[in-house]
Amino acid sequence: MTPASRRPRFEPVDLDALDDEVLSVPPQVAATIPNLVGTWARHPVLARRLLALSAALLDGVIPPRDRELLILRTAHNCGCDYEFGQHVRLATSAGLTNTQIDTILEDDPGDVLDTFDLALVAAADELHATATLSDATWDRLASRYDNEALLEVAVLVGNYHTVAYTVGAVGITPEPGLPTLP
Repeated sequence: MTPASRRPRFEPVDLDALDDEVLSVPPQVAATIPNLVGTWARHPVLARRLLALSAALLDGVIPPRDRELLILRTAHNCGCDYEFGQHVRLATSAGLTNTQIDTILEDDPGDVLDTFDLALVAAADELHATATLSDATWDRLASRYDNEALLEVAVLVGNYHTVAYTVGAVGITPEPGLPTLP
């Protein structure tokens, strides 16, 4: 059984029934990912910390387009429909085209992506497969990124692995109408 087809092992908490202080998450964020937030809300201390990290990464130093490319490739690598569906909208808003998004999901990204985009794909793939970055990929990223951004790449990919692991293990259902991995 793939994570995408797993039925929920327990239902998310009804976010309307929670005290605002339990999660301290802006309502507009909770409204876009209620199944994830509602599931994490079963452990409020953990939820606050995971949501704070996710919020910091979404407002981090990596440019939004690059961030979303890394997240989409991580969703692909982990087979996480939930993560993919939630980030397609953010990716297009950040400037990725539908063709580029489709290419990010291919085993060989080909000619559609530029050299730096391919370095980002390599970074997501290497972190997924080996939990490290090769010197060649590091050097390609370092040609554009400072130390803060380089650190953020590793933390970003790791964070979205955490999301994928939670979605898969618990069986979090994507909200209706979201795109799914091909």
